[in-house]
Amino acid sequence: MVEVSSKRSIPIWVLPALLMACLLVSLLAAGSAAAQPEGARIKSYSNERSTNQAGAHPDVHFEFEVGTRADPFIPDSCFCNTVKDAIIEFPIGFTGNPHAVPECTAAQFTFNQCPIDAQVGMAYPVNLLSDEGNLGTPKQPLYNLVPQPGQAGLQAFTAPIVNFPVYTVISPRTDSDYGLNGEVKGILSSYPLKTFKEELWGVPALPSHDALRAKTTGTSGFEIYPNSSNSPQLPYLSNPVSCVGPVTTIMRSLAYDGGVHQATYPWPATTGCDQLTFNPTLAANPTTEDADSASGIDVVFKALQPEGGDTPLNAEIKRTTVTFPAGFSINSSSADGKTACSDAEARFGTREEAQCPDFSKVGIFTVNASGLPKPISGGIYLGEPLPGNRYRIFLTADGYGTHVKLPGSAYPDPNTGQLTTTFDNLPQSPYTEFTQHFFGSERGLLATPTQCGTYAVNSEFEAWSPQTPNQKSTQFFTIDSGPNGSPCPGSVRPFNPGFKAAGASNGAGAHSPLSIYITRQDGDQTLSTIGTHTPKGFTATLKGVPYCPDSVLSSIEAGAYSGTSELNNPKCPAASQVGTSWAGAGAGSKPFYAPGRVYLTGPYKGAPLSFTVITPAVSG
Repeated sequence: MVEVSSKRSIPIWVLPALLMACLLVSLLAAGSAAAQPEGARIKSYSNERSTNQAGAHPDVHFEFEVGTRADPFIPDSCFCNTVKDAIIEFPIGFTGNPHAVPECTAAQFTFNQCPIDAQVGMAYPVNLLSDEGNLGTPKQPLYNLVPQPGQAGLQAFTAPIVNFPVYTVISPRTDSDYGLNGEVKGILSSYPLKTFKEELWGVPALPSHDALRAKTTGTSGFEIYPNSSNSPQLPYLSNPVSCVGPVTTIMRSLAYDGGVHQATYPWPATTGCDQLTFNPTLAANPTTEDADSASGIDVVFKALQPEGGDTPLNAEIKRTTVTFPAGFSINSSSADGKTACSDAEARFGTREEAQCPDFSKVGIFTVNASGLPKPISGGIYLGEPLPGNRYRIFLTADGYGTHVKLPGSAYPDPNTGQLTTTFDNLPQSPYTEFTQHFFGSERGLLATPTQCGTYAVNSEFEAWSPQTPNQKSTQFFTIDSGPNGSPCPGSVRPFNPGFKAAGASNGAGAHSPLSIYITRQDGDQTLSTIGTHTPKGFTATLKGVPYCPDSVLSSIEAGAYSGTSELNNPKCPAASQVGTSWAGAGAGSKPFYAPGRVYLTGPYKGAPLSFTVITPAVSG
């Protein structure tokens, strides 16, 4: 069942020749670089769980044997062929909740006064000083400790004979699949570890563990005899809720001489996903109830988990799709002064905290999970656009050694502006609530519908369990006033656009620029067509001004052509430019303004000549 690999493997028959070669190298090239270290190789590794039921809370038993400096099969010139660090990587979706179990403080652990209820298992370490055959297998209670700052969870036991604490840091793999790691660092070289066994209790308070529950004596020892727990029977460990497999557990070791080794062990496929409950909910409300106004929005996803240790976890959310009502759209005003956060700045693929610039922040994000003592918070940022994915959103939150970074996307309908948002491949962890607050005010990210009424927000949730059907929900919000608290618009909204036109000179026959100003107030109907009739005698000299060709205009209108490209390298010939423009768009009193160019173009709608205004709408 076990699969073991290392950086190097040496057949026994090669050793005499290898030793002779090393002797020759050391004689002929004294002071040259040392040979590659062998490290404390992993001789064996196994990892078993007591049940394969999806979402259940299994006991876990793992053990391993590593090479030591006393191993006769490995040449060891530095006398440091002992394990220094060891990491157990549990399969994706396997989770722990260290905060469901009472904790032992550092002081209590130091003075051997941990409460009975803080025990989460047993450890059986064997080293060269405590030979299992002569002294029997050492047995040490394993405790759930108060984690230090920057740690998601912490376990500890006391190494026998040397009476030295051994700590295991529990952390999620937020750089990849958000799976669970247990890592021991700095194992004593004077306590060269040989074999190690550990059993972790899925529900520590169960009576089935009473026979191994330790009662400390208050000095330096403990007694093991049937002891009962007074704590609720809450789950400490939980199986994945995705029925795929088999899956693999991994052990990695680092030796004092620098050698790195890895071993794997398979878990059978998780089963019983059809027995899981899946009932997530979503609530979404704009930050204003005014129509046709700049707005933020508050969005809350909930996927509650059962608390009892006898009940499997509910299925976890893999993908969410939220469709907002028609008329609830992206507000152009929000773009003014904004920048984007790149994937590198978001630190995707690392366990580091996101470093998105403040000017890309558009909201606050909070996440809660059963494995966290309290909710952790962070920000919502505009992500760097990608081809075909222009409006990206990054959710980040940090705390307790956990750095959550979730990318999502918003897709406006190209004809109506109706907005759909998606978050895909959410972590396979028991997150119970995601709260998003998008900033409102004059430059709110969104704009409310133009009419009063009740509007539906439709959500669809996909579970990580393929056997679990998608769930849909509908929630409503109300718009009950016009812009700035005015009465609700009627069935036909007002239409009172502003218009001004002025020449730069009053001199007769002068070649003077003409400026035209057209405005629209919030709450008015949107502009469809603009027609301008100049006074009699108003003429233009167009001799020698070429048209911007129709073929160029068509290429500018193509979906793949971006405003950034036009801004950096305009497609129309410079000689065809006859003016400039400024376009202001967005709800609220502070629209986003973008400059553009006016070009002379050919026949249009029966007229022999036309003007075309090209505006690269780029901000930040």
